[in-house]
Amino acid sequence: MESLTVFSELLNDLGLGMCAFDANDCTLLWNPTFLQLFPEHDGHVRVGEHYRHNLQRFYAQRLIPTEMVHIAQFIADGLARHRTQSRPFVFFHHERWLRVASQPLPEGAGRVRIWVQISAPNASTLASSATNTTTSTDKQTGTQQTSLEHVAEGMMVTNLNGSITNLNSHFLRLYRLKNPQRALGHSLRDVLARLWSEESTANAHSGTLPAWE
Repeated sequence: MESLTVFSELLNDLGLGMCAFDANDCTLLWNPTFLQLFPEHDGHVRVGEHYRHNLQRFYAQRLIPTEMVHIAQFIADGLARHRTQSRPFVFFHHERWLRVASQPLPEGAGRVRIWVQISAPNASTLASSATNTTTSTDKQTGTQQTSLEHVAEGMMVTNLNGSITNLNSHFLRLYRLKNPQRALGHSLRDVLARLWSEESTANAHSGTLPAWE
């Protein structure tokens, strides 16, 4: 614990936010930069607090009123990401772009999360790639795919006609798609219409309403 405290102070001197959790996902310690990046936790986070309460405050700051009915699912998904994250991703919070990395502590003692503020990630590259429908190359597609995978949410890119040209794995999970070919080349409206039609057909035999009605 003492070495973890020294580590958090060192990260603070470098302008990096840090928060550590035990094997039960309860808060162990954090540094001042963490509170600067996430002011919603200032005065509220405490030792022994479960990570779900951290996520509760986080999403309460982010969600619009119509999304708040789904906050329990957002928290559950965030907790699952916390337990399994193996590579950094970026997100936008309080007018800042942040990159977060997370690694388990030795011998299953818990997990540490570290945040750094960054410049807007690949914004010009994504915009150029999204509108350039006549000179697309395998290299551009690969670069764009890598960029999309660093975004924590479901994300797609369309051409000027509204057809999906690229998407990330979070998008596939969000819409329960087994492979990207079910969406690529189609509009989001067509993708949703097909999904709803399939769901309705399946539930017609079971006598239940679609889960996403």
